[in-house]
Amino acid sequence: MPLRGRDADIDALGRLVLSHPGRIVTVTGAGGIGKTCLAVAAATAIAGRFKDGAAFAPLSGLRDPAMMVDEVARCLGIALIRDTEPLNRLCEALRHRDMVLVLDNFEQIIEAASAVATLADSCPNLRVLVTSRRGLHVPGEWQYVVAGLEPEAAAQLFADRAQAVKPDFAMDASTRRMVDAICARLQHLPLAIELAAARIPLLPPATLHSRIADAGGVHLLADHDQSAANRQRSVVAAVEWSHDLLSKPARTLLRRLGVFSAGFDLVDAEAVCVDADLQPAELFDALSELVDMHLVDPAPPADPPRFALSYPVRSYAAEQLAQAAETEPFQQAHAEHYLQEMRAAAKGLEGPEEHRWTERIDRDIAELRIALGWLRSAGRVDDALLGASALGPYWLNRGLNSEGRRHLEPVRGAALDATEARAAGWRIRLAVDGVDAVARADTLDHAIDELEAVQAAMDCCGELTDWLRACEHLSYGLRLRGRVDEAQRVCAAALARCSDTEIWWRAEFLHRDALLAIQSGDPTFGDDEVLAVVDAAQRSGNQRIQARALQIYALVSERFSGPQARRDALMEVRSISERIGDRRGLSTTLALLAVASGECGDDRAEVRLFGETIALARDIGYWTAAALALMGIAEAAARHGHHRAAMRLHSVVQRHQELLRGQAMPGHVDAYAATIARTEAALGVTAADESLARGAALSDTDALNEALRLAQTIVAPEPPKPPPSRATPQQLTAREREVLAQIATGRTNEEIGRALHLSPKTVMHHCGHIYQKLGVRGRAEAVAHAVTHGLLDL
Repeated sequence: MPLRGRDADIDALGRLVLSHPGRIVTVTGAGGIGKTCLAVAAATAIAGRFKDGAAFAPLSGLRDPAMMVDEVARCLGIALIRDTEPLNRLCEALRHRDMVLVLDNFEQIIEAASAVATLADSCPNLRVLVTSRRGLHVPGEWQYVVAGLEPEAAAQLFADRAQAVKPDFAMDASTRRMVDAICARLQHLPLAIELAAARIPLLPPATLHSRIADAGGVHLLADHDQSAANRQRSVVAAVEWSHDLLSKPARTLLRRLGVFSAGFDLVDAEAVCVDADLQPAELFDALSELVDMHLVDPAPPADPPRFALSYPVRSYAAEQLAQAAETEPFQQAHAEHYLQEMRAAAKGLEGPEEHRWTERIDRDIAELRIALGWLRSAGRVDDALLGASALGPYWLNRGLNSEGRRHLEPVRGAALDATEARAAGWRIRLAVDGVDAVARADTLDHAIDELEAVQAAMDCCGELTDWLRACEHLSYGLRLRGRVDEAQRVCAAALARCSDTEIWWRAEFLHRDALLAIQSGDPTFGDDEVLAVVDAAQRSGNQRIQARALQIYALVSERFSGPQARRDALMEVRSISERIGDRRGLSTTLALLAVASGECGDDRAEVRLFGETIALARDIGYWTAAALALMGIAEAAARHGHHRAAMRLHSVVQRHQELLRGQAMPGHVDAYAATIARTEAALGVTAADESLARGAALSDTDALNEALRLAQTIVAPEPPKPPPSRATPQQLTAREREVLAQIATGRTNEEIGRALHLSPKTVMHHCGHIYQKLGVRGRAEAVAHAVTHGLLDL
């Protein structure tokens, strides 16, 4: 549906963003006024004026201002891989971006406003467009206040929404006068108008106007008073009026859903919201009622179906929860539910369902953050540490190192019990993965000392799997430091204690041992040892290790002695890694595939793959793969005659020489050194030294950005992939068409279930799929759409 009546606002806001010297524009106004839609439309309209376009960071799921930087980085696909303050790292990553950044729903983390000012000051080509109910009040900010719609646009919006739920709705002169009166009563607020128009199938305009006027009371003030406070009261009144039409179970459910931040499914709603006052049998119809009333929206297609509340409705629900004196018990119920999910994730992330669990946490991360925050504020530090530790593999593999470390920070000191030791192990591992820890020997040595203490504590008071995880942390740190013999002893001790029930961990340590053998140049290491890793991984269902072992096999086996055979094998490993979502392993595979492509004489593919490696490794925060690709692009640049650029990148590569010697394939570092020596000779001493000095001034992130730009000059970018096609009404299944036909008769979910011999829960799932496929928000819209498109046999 088009954005009604905002053309002038879109144009004015776009021009302001382009021209305002302070580069911070805040769109302010009441909830429901349309700030988000306006900001997105304006940013989209001017995105073509910026080299890097526009980006959108929704912040409505945040409660902690300290999380703002991490969430923006996550939305932009930026991993904060340097072991420094997160805001400084984000500024560094965006310093050379030419773009518009939209920060949506900032009012609930207003204390983070100073970080926005710092971001704008540090990034000269960045324009920040903020939506908030109040201004940031920082230097350089310009506030753009959004008013209600003009009467004509308001009436047209009402008609659009009314016709969506009642196709035969038409506005003659009499109806238009009544619609104008309704819109004026609602202060021309888009959200309030949409909520009111959705009731047209039940109430004609005159009755609707009367009901709104009666419901408004003190909330709906004089028609001509356009103060922000009064506009906000109009939204509250519109939501409140819809609320008053609900059944008691639906009202109870709505206020309890206010504890969710981003979204939920039926299992979540039942676990958190059901008690003696709201029975499980009432939940399905109550949720259906909320969806039909447009107070709860079906989320994008998912299985099982998911739902969400708009920000104004969620705020209203939270207020109702507080008035009912239910905030504390249901925040606790929410925290307990997601603590149980985190406990389950501890095993799920270290088993055959690893990929599925990672995707589940992606979906629920906003709720998990709230749960961890509530546990800390309630003084349940051990539970907070337990939950954050359970997500350790997620923080690591998704590149959320700094966030994970913050959740794990309250570790109390020397005498570690199992909970504290588990948290300490993950906190140190997340720090070790950062580029500064990798580059500085003293930092890495200190981390190894701490990991040895964690291993000892887990041996004393932890479960076997806790001790095995501590061994994995320690062997990883030792391998990075180049202390191969010690790392091999740790792996041997772990393998000795892996029983038949720990075959998952056996595969992990066999793989680590294989990497150590390659790193040490062990002449006895060969096909049999690699195939033992593959076999253990297959038997345990550890697809991640299976793919990584096949990667090693492609590199060391005589079966793949030729570069083309090695390249083909690595292509297969890439496909496996992409299928299972192993982004960390994929980043290494891409780097190795780039090397193999170069050996095959395909220079363009080599450079393109190194660029893909940097983009992915930067996204997930895996510095090792990024450094390998940085070295590869520097070498490729030298071969293509970009000598000065190659020397600048080489200056950064030199910082990480010890890491690269331990992680690169045998012979690769020596070949690189020979290429750089030829480049230095071609430039001459003076020019080479000048380029090295300029490179020394680059941060690691700046070097990665320059490498990506250099790769683009060597290899023309591929055309963008077409967007995925949207589902069409014809894609409804036969069962979904049956359910849709039952919906058209006005039956409840329970009645539909009896008619089709389905459970109410299954009916709810089908309804969610129908709404998502048709692009509608409830039963009335679904029926109207079905009639319009001939989906029903009438």
